Amino acid sequence: MPEEIDCLCYTKGPGMGAPLQVAAIVVRVLSQLWKKPNVAVNHCSAHIEMGRIVTGAYDPVVLYVSVGTHR
Repeated sequence: MPEEIDCLCYTKGPGMGAPLQVAAIVVRVLSQLWKKPNVAVNHCSAHIEMGRIVTGAYDPVVLYVSVGTHR
């Protein structure tokens, strides 16, 4: 399977720190083991692009709403 992969991507942020760090570590380890480049992507953009890929949409209109809390 690794021979079918061109690169490994992980979401760098924004988001919850701990899950993002775990994913980054896993991707970095796999990229070293498999000798593949790793690419950090924006979390919000990743959601949009996955929706585009899954639906096959060429040029979708997207409304992305993110709710965060500030103290």
